Order: sequence, then structure tokens, then C-alpha cells
Amino acid sequence: MNKEIVSQLERLLKQEVRDLGANFAEDEQAVMQMMMSLGKGLLQRVVDSGTNGYQGSSIPCECGGSMKFVQHRTKDIHTLFGWIKLITTVLNAIGVGFAACLA
Repeated sequence: MNKEIVSQLERLLKQEVRDLGANFAEDEQAVMQMMMSLGKGLLQRVVDSGTNGYQGSSIPCECGGSMKFVQHRTKDIHTLFGWIKLITTVLNAIGVGFAACLA
């Protein structure tokens, strides 16, 4: 499986791979940058594929009432791979005035 992944990456990044070879330290840095970029893109896609906390227009609240969907908010978070965007759901407990933020 690892050999297949590496082969696919070489095909996708053929120009970048072709430019490697002059200096090991520079090659190592270039490969690390490619992997960080790949990891960041993959992590963003995983985050984007989630439900963003939305569970319906109204859900039960711990106080016995209900919480109403207010809006989605975007926030930037710093990960191992760099900055990505995370969409969170903001809920408001009806009658209490308490707001909750669900990731």
C-alpha cells in the first residue's frame, strides 16, 4: 500500500519530484513542504466533510428546554499542517438566553 501511495504521489507531483536531486538537505525540505501541503489539504477536506455540528433547527437543551439553531461561524485554527478553516454551529437556548457553540 505504501509503495502505491508513493507512486501515485510521484505521478501527481512529477515536476516537483523531477526538480529534486541536487542537494539532500534541499530535497528533504522540498519533500517536507509537499507533504505538509498535502496534509493540510487532506485535513481541510476531512473537516469540510463533517456535519459542522448542525443537528436540526431545534434540539433538546440540558435545562429541559430547547436550543435553536442560530448560525454557522467560521474560525481559523492552527494545526500541525498550518491554518485551516473550521465551521462551527451556534445554538441559542430558547427562554434562557444562553448561547452554545458546537464544533
